[in-house]
Amino acid sequence: GIGVIANPAQGYEWLRRAAEQGDIRAQRRVGDMLLNGIGVAANPTQGLEWLTKAARTGDLQAQMDLGAAYYDGAVVSQSREKAFPWLLKVAQLGDPCAERAVGLMYAQGKGVAKDLKAAREWFEKAAAQNEPQGLYNLGIMYSRGEGAPKDGKAALSFFLRAAIEGDMDAKLNLIGAYTTGIGVAKDEKKMLELIDDAAMSGNARAQAN
Repeated sequence: GIGVIANPAQGYEWLRRAAEQGDIRAQRRVGDMLLNGIGVAANPTQGLEWLTKAARTGDLQAQMDLGAAYYDGAVVSQSREKAFPWLLKVAQLGDPCAERAVGLMYAQGKGVAKDLKAAREWFEKAAAQNEPQGLYNLGIMYSRGEGAPKDGKAALSFFLRAAIEGDMDAKLNLIGAYTTGIGVAKDEKKMLELIDDAAMSGNARAQAN
């Protein structure tokens, strides 16, 4: 089986042989190892080739990894246009992280034509699974009245849910809300608790308060 690799270099050779024989999971693992230089010298071009091979065969994780590689642009040239179709495939199967990423691409018009209605729908799908940034981005839409009716209470509700899931941006928005009393009653105790929580998580803005 293909499990934890104790010796990355040796593991790469085993996986490469399996990949060349058509093992889809091995193809994905080889692609990831080549992209990130694990057990072998980094070779993004070959890494993308192996990931694409596995993704086209239907490997869900390979599709996610390939989309994420193009989306982030950390190890390959960033291309939201190439990222979108792969992330959409994964999102359509219900992956919350992919749902949020697709929503963000629609919201920003990067990799696909800007469509706030579609963005909201994908954020709602992610939020239904408590994906933190999906919840946070819904809060932003309601707070600004962009892609959703302007509704401070709805925005606050999504920020609260996102904060519970650990989203730092949502916590900072809540600090502002409890400080100013916009959308919620002023509450110094809750505001200080959120500042302490954010500071302990290493957020510079919260540490400065």
